[in-house]
Amino acid sequence: MTEHQAWKVIGSEVAELDRRARLTLVTSGLDLDHGGRSRHRVFIAYLPGRNAVVMLSLEPDPGSEDVESAGPVLTRRLRPADAVDAARPQLPCPFRNSPGLMADF
Repeated sequence: MTEHQAWKVIGSEVAELDRRARLTLVTSGLDLDHGGRSRHRVFIAYLPGRNAVVMLSLEPDPGSEDVESAGPVLTRRLRPADAVDAARPQLPCPFRNSPGLMADF
């Protein structure tokens, strides 16, 4: 999946937790291809209304026999925020997808 495809799932989760959430990190697995697709996606956001940080990840179902056809599993982890988390810069949202960045590069 691309970042935008993953964000369609994860973005609503983040907004549900805090409408003022600030996206601070987006990453992919090492299997990132030239089309911007990866089986693993991680998004981290600061939630000012909860004074918390959430990490949401999408990855293939570990119980699946075939990783290629496995549906994604969403994992959500919350922890209290600290001053460093609150000071992290916000990523632009909407963000650019990898194919556009790769073409510019």
